[in-house]
Amino acid sequence: MHTDTIEQMSQQIWPPLEQLQSKDLVLRYAKGFTNRANSATVTAYSARSLPGIQNRVEKYFSDKALPASVKIDRNLGATELDNYLACNGYSMQGESLTMTTEISINSDFSTKLRQMDKRDWLNVYYGMNPQLLRYRSVHSDLLARIKGRIKFAVLQNKIRAPVSCAIAVQVENYVGLLNVCTDPCFRRQGAASRLVTGLLAWSSSNNARQAFLTVDAANTAAISLYEKLGFMTKRKCWYRTKYTQKRRENERH
Repeated sequence: MHTDTIEQMSQQIWPPLEQLQSKDLVLRYAKGFTNRANSATVTAYSARSLPGIQNRVEKYFSDKALPASVKIDRNLGATELDNYLACNGYSMQGESLTMTTEISINSDFSTKLRQMDKRDWLNVYYGMNPQLLRYRSVHSDLLARIKGRIKFAVLQNKIRAPVSCAIAVQVENYVGLLNVCTDPCFRRQGAASRLVTGLLAWSSSNNARQAFLTVDAANTAAISLYEKLGFMTKRKCWYRTKYTQKRRENERH
């Protein structure tokens, strides 16, 4: 799966609330929910144009009351951009890996996942992540903007209590896996493996041929799990973020 294809599919399965695009810059905004949906991607630049691009990025996010954030893709050879931002007060944050796998027509169909509607699925997800509850409304809004076949999936135990959940979004022959989460009480018991296996089977039944997901580069347990399921790292990204002094002080309090 080519990195350009991954980027195109990612735009469709996780669209921001607002996206502004020019010849050299893409600006995304979603009320601070997720790095990708609240960041800029520099699509073309020269050493001479970088100060102007920086000013536009900082003004856009300042107007949104968010820190300026620029996505860096190692596969696109953005060393000059990364170094420039590092020298201009941008710290490195949110390092992530995009992993892909071929979907087998002989997928394991033994795992049974419960299909839910969006509202019920969000109840499960935020029951597992109460610390993120302030983002529920914008999360719901972003999900409503997705164009493609969506499966809101939940893995239940023998007494039908949810132990793990995720979303699969199919666009053409590709499936993106989002918001993979396991209840802390059921981690390291194989729940996430069964969940992803079930979603790959669903993808296969819908004639999808490739799946991809994004995982925190520091989450070695999840990376190991995905590798065992056949996923391979395709690209590495991170964000360069610049906080204003006022925002730093607010976050300390």
